[in-house]
Amino acid sequence: MEIECPICDDGKLHEVEVLEEKKGKFKRRNAEFDAEVYIVVCKDCGTKGIVRRVRQINMESYEFPLED
Repeated sequence: MEIECPICDDGKLHEVEVLEEKKGKFKRRNAEFDAEVYIVVCKDCGTKGIVRRVRQINMESYEFPLED
């Protein structure tokens, strides 16, 4: 998987290693969407974070760094 790492913050896509993957539902107003949540590590800077994806509405969000 490739993401724009918010820690590297260089505008380039960075390869990440997926440590954990979860699937669930995301609710927004009266609609419900399939959501994917990934715990990842950027292979360039080594920072662990969360990537959330809701493909039906083309949404992707990042939460970096993830503290253990």
